[in-house]
Formats: sequence, structure tokens, C-alpha cells
Amino acid sequence: MTLRVTETGNVVYVKRPGAVLEAGSLIAHLELDDASLVTKAQDYKGVFPDVDTTTPNSGSKLNQLHSSYRAMLDNILAGKP
Repeated sequence: MTLRVTETGNVVYVKRPGAVLEAGSLIAHLELDDASLVTKAQDYKGVFPDVDTTTPNSGSKLNQLHSSYRAMLDNILAGKP
């Protein structure tokens, strides 16, 4: 696995080689020499728009529901009403 970064630092492994990994397992973390150069993630403090639930979904089958909800999520993340 290749890790490409623009800042200098050390990779600290959490799991040993050959360890069994589960979904979401932390393998390693990066300790930067100058952590002030990295933009920190901030919690979203805004309000999500209300979803119009009066109109029916595109269908009742699982793939149709998934497509409908996926489109709604994409619109929310794009900032569209």
C-alpha cells in the first residue's frame, strides 16, 4: 500500500504485519513533524434542509428506493435543495 503525503513525519503502525483486519480497522497513523500545516476537520453546525416526504418514492423495489435516496443524499451534499 502506498501512502503519498506532502508533509514530513513518521508512520506509526497500530496493527502488526499479518494481523487480521476487520472493516474500519486502524492500521497506522501519521505523526507529522509540523501538525499546524494540516487543516483540521470541523463539525457541521448548519441545518440540513427539510425533505419533502409528501411525494411518493420512485418505486417500492429495493434498487428503486436506493436510487431515490442516493439522489437525495447527493443533492444534500452538493448543497441543492
